[in-house]
Amino acid sequence: MSAYSSATVITEAACIEKDQRRALRDALYTAFRAKVSDAKKKFGITGDESPESMKEFIARIKAGKFVLREEFEDCYPSASYFDWRDPSHKKDKDGYKAARAKLETEYADLGLRVSIIPVEKALAEIESYKTSK
Repeated sequence: MSAYSSATVITEAACIEKDQRRALRDALYTAFRAKVSDAKKKFGITGDESPESMKEFIARIKAGKFVLREEFEDCYPSASYFDWRDPSHKKDKDGYKAARAKLETEYADLGLRVSIIPVEKALAEIESYKTSK
């Protein structure tokens, strides 16, 4: 009977590269989430930030820069029932769905490349991805 054993030598360089790859994946994911957020705004899925003061709240009501969510039309009044977006900016769920599919494909493709190309090139590609439209 023979016994085989193997040992894996983990070098400091391997640990550093592992940490770098993790940081690259995190940076890529952060950039992807920012692009998804931008797409949601572009296609009217999400609106503007909620008003931060009563003065801003009243100004936006007067300007008509809100949409009352349909499911709350017959409810007791509450500011939380508003979507704070310009009603002239219509929701485009199909456009968002197509944009999201494209973003997910780009993210998966770049994620694969980032895992195998040299760290310096991966960082450059992520930086380029962050600024691309």
